[in-house]
Amino acid sequence: MKRTELNKIRKSLSADNLGQIVFSNFLNNYDRQIVINKMMNEAVGDTELRHALENTFEFNTADYSNGIGGCPEYDNLEYDDIAEGYNTTLVIDLVNFTARSLHSKNDIDKLKELAILKKKFINSCAVAVGMFNGHIHDITGDGIMAFFNVGERHEQINEAMLAAIFMIYAVKEILNPSLKDENPSHRDIQVRVGVDTGSVIWTKMGSIKHLNSCEVKAVGFSVDSAAKLSSGNSWELKIGEDLYNQGKEKFKELTSKYDDYKRTIDGLEIIYKRYYFDWEKYVRSHDNNIGEVIKSRLPLLGYGETVFSQAAMTLKSIDKLSKPNNHEKIFG
Repeated sequence: MKRTELNKIRKSLSADNLGQIVFSNFLNNYDRQIVINKMMNEAVGDTELRHALENTFEFNTADYSNGIGGCPEYDNLEYDDIAEGYNTTLVIDLVNFTARSLHSKNDIDKLKELAILKKKFINSCAVAVGMFNGHIHDITGDGIMAFFNVGERHEQINEAMLAAIFMIYAVKEILNPSLKDENPSHRDIQVRVGVDTGSVIWTKMGSIKHLNSCEVKAVGFSVDSAAKLSSGNSWELKIGEDLYNQGKEKFKELTSKYDDYKRTIDGLEIIYKRYYFDWEKYVRSHDNNIGEVIKSRLPLLGYGETVFSQAAMTLKSIDKLSKPNNHEKIFG
């Protein structure tokens, strides 16, 4: 399933239909076929959309042609290559799944049910991320880490934020009610999301003796920050200071201070601010029309103050590669 096909689906269908596609693997075969027939009938006359839908429902998956992991735009790096770049990272995490695992740890049948549920959720995340030009970089325990590095930096941020809003909304308002209809005792699936952006270094990591097992990784504070931001309470969307600074005033009005991340390094205290983003208020500003929200283009984002400080590191592609000098002092 290609990103271009997922993009076509996103731009052509309603939010409710998108939710049904993303979560179609939660349905039984009969209900899933009803959804397929409905979608295909609505796509009559649009050959490109029908083809995209056929591929989506045939494989019910995102762009796995490059596999999960790494990053398609940088996977051709050699082991010693280092590429400077810019990336927006999204981490979506399931809430209380550790407690569910603890409750089921001595019951293999319950563990199997939990594994199937998590498997369906991870796959749904992959489909949703693909619709917003993202790539699943890693399956992180109870969630996923996705990279958005296609296009200009404000476009990457916009796609990542819209993907985050859509997934939180879709789990809360589309998936859980449908599961509740099937099983009144269903325990709601709950999620939380962290997003941050910044300059990164792309390089291959792994065993130099087994190059086929190596994987491209992004090294940068924004990657680690997004993972930390994904902790917290259900339904929260949290962002870092560098993403916050990219926003226009209307964007900043939708945020509230979370906390300061403080570390002292070599006697110097470094403070990094973190924020909640009020995604529900943003949806309400579009008259509660999630379809309008996820089709919006750069509604609130501009070029923030962090751009200038990071410009020296940022490249749009991997045209320039440097071989690390073994005698070069990297740290300290």
